[in-house]
Amino acid sequence: MIRRRLAAYRSAAVWKQTAHLLLGLIMAVGLFSAVATVLPTAVGLSVTLVGIPLLAVSVWGGRGVAAIERLRFRALLGADLPEWAPVEWEAGAAARLKQALSDRPGWKGLAYSMVALPWNILTFSLTVTLWSLTAGLLSAPLWSQWSEPPPVFHLGTQRVEIAGGWLLASAAAANLLGLVLLLVLPAAI
Repeated sequence: MIRRRLAAYRSAAVWKQTAHLLLGLIMAVGLFSAVATVLPTAVGLSVTLVGIPLLAVSVWGGRGVAAIERLRFRALLGADLPEWAPVEWEAGAAARLKQALSDRPGWKGLAYSMVALPWNILTFSLTVTLWSLTAGLLSAPLWSQWSEPPPVFHLGTQRVEIAGGWLLASAAAANLLGLVLLLVLPAAI
């Protein structure tokens, strides 16, 4: 069972999934920043001749968001997400402007850009925490041998000293917990 669990680390899937979760935050920050800048600007300028076309381009950019994310999902997770149907443009500038402003996939892409940031903050934090905790716990015996023992302290009238066998036992327990996390981590990611 242990060998089968550790075999997951030899495949690219665990590393690609981890990269997907870590890159998700970078993508979400960029997308959120772009949408949170362009959309309010376009709405604010909608009283001028520039605002409505800028809003239409912004909504149309939501399709670009989906295309970029589809590429990331395909490259790192192997997920082949369906593409949205292409737009069949009507004749006339006013009709095309109305079509762009009412483009549901575009609005969904913009909404995704706003919702993705909190979700990717959570997944990035959990990924970094789990990998760091696993590495720290696995290396606990090394740290316990190479570092100074903690100072003696008092709990009430009792003198407490963490050294020798107790320190080694706690490092071994931490190491065991790290091994368990190492075995479970591919399923968690």
